[in-house]
Amino acid sequence: MGVKRQFSAHSVRWASLMAIMAMIFGVLIASMPTVVADTFGPEITHTPVTDAIVDVEINITAKVMDVDGVDEVCLNYTDEIGESNVTMANWDDNYSYVIPAQTAAGVVEYFIWANDTVNNENRTANATITVSVDSDPPEITHTPVTDADVNQVIPIAADVVDNVGVYEVRLNYTEVNGDWDNVTMTKNGDTYTYDIPAQSAGGDVEYFIWANDTNNLENRTANTTITVAEDTDAPTITHTVITTWIAGTELPISATITDTGLGVEGATLYYRKTGDTTFQSLSMTGAVDLYTANIPASAVTTDGVEYYISATDGTNVATHPATDPITLPHQIPVTAAEQPAEELPWIWIIIAIIIIVIIIVAVAAAARGRGGLPEEEPLEEAPMEEEELP
Repeated sequence: MGVKRQFSAHSVRWASLMAIMAMIFGVLIASMPTVVADTFGPEITHTPVTDAIVDVEINITAKVMDVDGVDEVCLNYTDEIGESNVTMANWDDNYSYVIPAQTAAGVVEYFIWANDTVNNENRTANATITVSVDSDPPEITHTPVTDADVNQVIPIAADVVDNVGVYEVRLNYTEVNGDWDNVTMTKNGDTYTYDIPAQSAGGDVEYFIWANDTNNLENRTANTTITVAEDTDAPTITHTVITTWIAGTELPISATITDTGLGVEGATLYYRKTGDTTFQSLSMTGAVDLYTANIPASAVTTDGVEYYISATDGTNVATHPATDPITLPHQIPVTAAEQPAEELPWIWIIIAIIIIVIIIVAVAAAARGRGGLPEEEPLEEAPMEEEELP
């Protein structure tokens, strides 16, 4: 009976332990991620190509991705030669292949196929490319130039684009003197430029722009006439006149100078001491439209300073003041530099008093250090004599 009870107690404990362990294993198994086998092929993202031009290569591109990794991407196409199946080049999940240029109009059919590392496949639907003969010449976008000044370079610019590719762009022009030129324009992106040389006299310059593409299709602009005239407009000088200055200090002069024709070629500052007959000159430094120069300190005296500004565009000259600047220049009164204030006499008096006080204090201190003067002893009184009694 006792053995049965003991066995029964052990059985209960083992059963409880087994139940707890079963619960733990159940929780662990339930929490483990469910592994599902990959049954999907790579994802292919592609925009179908539908049109192409004879003698122009056809570029096919696609983005291909897969959770297990892409193994291979192929392009299957049928062109004028026949069917081809080629491996596409990969760069950061981007795949591409260039189908050779077709020599005649027709149709090219293709699809893209891919598989992943566990051999799941995918492919795009069939796409059809219509290959046609190029009939579009280059497109020329140009704003005609109609006016220029004598001795001024004439810049010509145009944007030229083509569906196949621009081959050459040329400028055909006739100068004022009748000379004819046909030159290649300089390319910068889609922009083509050329500077017609400055004309030495007034008259007309005629020009047009011509372009062709790689299929030798041509286009040109209409003839344009540029009227070249003498520039009679001098530069404009804007300047605030200096009203006073201090002797012996450098004097800065500045002005805003602009020219709508040929452009400012240079500016000069003329200056002299008041009373002198000859002007000195300084080239003014230009930054955008602001021109500056400094009259040296040695020329800035209490006699005063006179100055004027001159600017040229190479043909026309302007001055400030605008009328008779040599005999009626700008005049600047110059004042003497401030001198330091003289030291007042009473300062020396205060210093002398301080010195005397210091001497007295020093003498007194020295006397105390020697023990001082001896003190006088008090005098003893003489005893009074007693009077004898009779």
